[in-house]
Amino acid sequence: MTGSKMKMTGFFKFLKLKKMKKVLLVVVVMLMGVKGWAWGNGMLQVYWNGTSPTYWYIDTVNYPNNKWQVGIANKVFFNTTQINQKTMITDTINQVPANDTSVFYLKFPRSPLHFEFNMSISYAMVGDSNDYGTIEVSPDNGSHWVDILKEDSLYQIIFIGTKPKLRGYNTGLIQASMNAWQAGQTSGPVSWTNTVDTVLIRFTYITGNGSQLYDGWMFGDINIYDWHDGINDITNESIISIAPNPVEDVLHIKRKIAAAKNESVQVMNMMGEVVFSGQWSVVGGELSVDVSGLAKGVYLLRYSCDNGEARERFVKE
Repeated sequence: MTGSKMKMTGFFKFLKLKKMKKVLLVVVVMLMGVKGWAWGNGMLQVYWNGTSPTYWYIDTVNYPNNKWQVGIANKVFFNTTQINQKTMITDTINQVPANDTSVFYLKFPRSPLHFEFNMSISYAMVGDSNDYGTIEVSPDNGSHWVDILKEDSLYQIIFIGTKPKLRGYNTGLIQASMNAWQAGQTSGPVSWTNTVDTVLIRFTYITGNGSQLYDGWMFGDINIYDWHDGINDITNESIISIAPNPVEDVLHIKRKIAAAKNESVQVMNMMGEVVFSGQWSVVGGELSVDVSGLAKGVYLLRYSCDNGEARERFVKE
């Protein structure tokens, strides 16, 4: 968690950033909502084939040897057999040299009404044990940064599924989703309140001094979104629990109350659209919902009965 001055250009001139290892992308937000409950301000979907470069910034001013590029990967491990589209990658052709720091940024405008920041990424990383990446989030225009991997407990950042390690070697695309801290979270020195209207994210790749060079870090799609609850939304964790999470095929809803009546189940996507409503089976006293037809991503399940209402987020793999 750091902050100091840095020379920037374009829309990043207003940022005060410490000269560290960083990376950012930026998002266009759509306002979505449904009566009663909703995903919030919307989301930024970064598809490297189509998203305008206006929305991300590769810092070659402070890091003239910055290796981040957008293009088709044609490297030893990263190539079209893995992902046949443009990616954000540490050099599309050459391996990353030793003792390198590469940085790029993203700016996500959000609504002060929405109290939680979320992100999902797909990535691959090939390096040795001394090569690693960092992802940092700033709710105050770059004055302070929170490392979401090292400070997740302090800021109650929750990873859905396996927490990414961002070090060393993996060749397949990995999906990682995080639900970042909520408004009013004060356990750490960085304040996150409902007045936050911009979230900055910085991705950094750092190599050690090894003699063996590797492909580095590559991103597929990145989704960034925030959400809020409508006035009528009720959370009641005493009503249900769900498993598995993440899920591939069937999501099981375990009731924590007896003799539930007038049950209903809905699933919404990040756009606030209902993608599933009311069709389930009962196995061993649990509700079983077939989600195999849903696209990969983060969803919100809403369960209601005479005893109340509950919602649970889950990841479809």
